[in-house]
Amino acid sequence: VDGTTESVSIAHLGNGDYFGEGALLEDEPRSANIIARGQVQCFSLDRSDFVKLLGPLQDIMKRKADERRDTAEDKVRQTKRQLDASIKFSDLRHVRTLGTGTFGRVKLVQHKATNDTFALKILQKAQVVSYRQQKNVINEKEIMTEADHPFILRLLATYKDLHCLYMLLELVQGGELFSLLHCKGGKLASNDAMFYGACVLSALEYLHKRSIVYRDLKPENLLVDHEGYIKVVDFGFAKKVTEKTFTLCGTPEYLAPELVLGKGHNKGVDYWAFGVLIYEMLAGVSPFADSEGCDHMIICKNIVRGRLEFPKKFPDKAKDMISKLLVRDSHQRFGCLKRGAMDIKDHPWFSGINWRHLDYKKIDAPWIPEISDPLDTSNFDDYEEDDSIEPYLDTGSLWDATF
Repeated sequence: VDGTTESVSIAHLGNGDYFGEGALLEDEPRSANIIARGQVQCFSLDRSDFVKLLGPLQDIMKRKADERRDTAEDKVRQTKRQLDASIKFSDLRHVRTLGTGTFGRVKLVQHKATNDTFALKILQKAQVVSYRQQKNVINEKEIMTEADHPFILRLLATYKDLHCLYMLLELVQGGELFSLLHCKGGKLASNDAMFYGACVLSALEYLHKRSIVYRDLKPENLLVDHEGYIKVVDFGFAKKVTEKTFTLCGTPEYLAPELVLGKGHNKGVDYWAFGVLIYEMLAGVSPFADSEGCDHMIICKNIVRGRLEFPKKFPDKAKDMISKLLVRDSHQRFGCLKRGAMDIKDHPWFSGINWRHLDYKKIDAPWIPEISDPLDTSNFDDYEEDDSIEPYLDTGSLWDATF
């Protein structure tokens, strides 16, 4: 080192090793000599080309640090999931009803020992069997058990007794996106809709990579958490689909043409519904609604005709993206092409979204719900408490054996 002093060996490099990174980091020449022993082939990359290809070394080091921190956060979440899964049904205290459905209701419950709060979905077996929804209920449980995404409602544990099935879910206290739309006069600003749409798209991409079709996208199934981010809920119609499925399900105004016509469908129905969702958030009404009322036949005819009209002053970039989502031929629809969801992510309307930052909730949400404490249910409607349970006669079918 430095020809005036005695040479000192710093390191021995072998095949595939590199040197000179100090100059990239500090932007000044190094004083060490590199001496080759034997026949050596060495490739060089100057600073400008390095930065052009990979970015500044400081940024690379920061990305590595972020990845290590993200990994640590993942381990913390995994530990919390394990703790949640250890909660016994007898440890839960029922507080009040948060919502009702065809097969039962969802209740706010509190863990007696820790005071942690959760949502408990109660499904009455007799009603599930009466509507022949046994397979859908089991599908819902299995899909939610598998799903681990920041914008998908987490299933923490399941229980059952003679008459009911129970799903312990994370509590999302901000209420429905549908309610937020109502408070905002029926529609949102373009940047707000972009944020919520990005959350939904990230969740759909996650599901589709696992061959899961959601099939029930609508504002009522999108909750807002305490940080202002979206949680996709209600997986009763979700299904693993490798090729096509033919079941008619979903909300009329969000049905894709292939679903209405019974031609068989796959993940394309979710991208069609995603286009309807973006339209509704920006326009305050779905694109194929019955202007005279709520006639489902008229809505279905409008969908099949596929005539798409936009209100005045509708954002041009959003208009272009929606037009590529609401394409009657699912093979030509955005999300169903070779690049999948990347075609939508790279669309100019989403240019303001850093997708990695979004998934780690590092973007400021447009609206943060006011939540006073873990028992605050002010963002939910009031429901009359009803704990009556229809008795279930077990015929030995064992349909709920895996629940």
